[in-house]
Amino acid sequence: MAERRITQSERAHRHLTEAILRGRWHTGDTVSAYALAEELDMSRTPIVAALRRLESEGFVEIIPQVGCRIVHPGVSAVGELFVLRGALDGLAAAAAARRIDDATLSELDGMLQQLEAVASPGDPAAFAELDHGFHSRIIDAGGMPRLAHMARSVWLPLRYQLARGPLPIAEIPDSTREHREIFDAIRRRAPERARAAAERHATRSARRFLADLEHRPGGPHQREGLVHQALIYASDEEFLGATVPFVIEALSEGARVLAVTSSHNIELLQSELGPRAEQVEWRDSREWYRTPSDTLLGYQRYVAEHANGTRVRLIGEVDWSGLSLAASSEWTRYESTLNVAFAVTPVSFLCPYDARVLPDPTIAAARRTHPEIRSATDISPSPEYTDFFAPLGGGPSPG
Repeated sequence: MAERRITQSERAHRHLTEAILRGRWHTGDTVSAYALAEELDMSRTPIVAALRRLESEGFVEIIPQVGCRIVHPGVSAVGELFVLRGALDGLAAAAAARRIDDATLSELDGMLQQLEAVASPGDPAAFAELDHGFHSRIIDAGGMPRLAHMARSVWLPLRYQLARGPLPIAEIPDSTREHREIFDAIRRRAPERARAAAERHATRSARRFLADLEHRPGGPHQREGLVHQALIYASDEEFLGATVPFVIEALSEGARVLAVTSSHNIELLQSELGPRAEQVEWRDSREWYRTPSDTLLGYQRYVAEHANGTRVRLIGEVDWSGLSLAASSEWTRYESTLNVAFAVTPVSFLCPYDARVLPDPTIAAARRTHPEIRSATDISPSPEYTDFFAPLGGGPSPG
């Protein structure tokens, strides 16, 4: 079968992508579409098509009648890429655990040994290249072409970001151990463990990268990051004791407040806040929490629209009633995903959990997915907090 001939726009896209990854241009540089057309000996039409594709991938910003500008994606955009990477890498690792053959397993083992070899002297550039090769081989071993295509479309812009800020030498050993966990799960033919290990690795990679980004020149070091708190309450008084100060503090700072909770709790809060309730936006949990993906997107859009340089405050109470075991697990995963998607975004989430009606596993999951626990009298780190993405064993039981 003859190999498909690539189009001019595809050739232009490949050329430009490689040039950007090699660092030919820097953030803020303007690139002329006319100059590119002359350089590649083609018309502007395929050049513009390639630039539009690069814009959708997060590399550039189109400048009409000129060409493009090399951009530095915002923290939320990079966090979203890590979330997508975790989900896709997890699926690929699970598929690889089911289908991998001995020859590919041996190849992966060799690649892992190379990773561990460069980790010792601490060579970030070599580590990044081997890291990409290791994950790409796992994706291929899964035997799912569509998944592989989707994963690589996420990896490409993410590699661009990682190349601009290599993993600090001190953190390479931790990343290496996570690679070993993924490999061991695949070698043992344990799909769910492989998926969880790959997702945990993506979560921790995001934290390392975004924490480092926060302190780089030009990074968002002047902005505070995510505050994600669980409120575990067993009475209306305990609910109000924590949520009312949270709202009043936010309003006194001029922050935007969105409260998504049950109709009962909305009535309680509105009554307690009095006239201040008019400054809060109210949403019923049953309407807001339809699916984890839609809910995450809704919060991302809300924060992007209302941040304006100030911290956004959100009360978000999942409607756990009547959930199946699988659905409950997905909402637990959603709570964990927030820690990556909003890692250094100036937003505070207060997530109430009604201990009167929720089963113990759901409360335990809340302690694992929230870095802090808030009560009417205290805010403290959660001792059970874990950087996990997918709960093993199907997640908490809804009762």
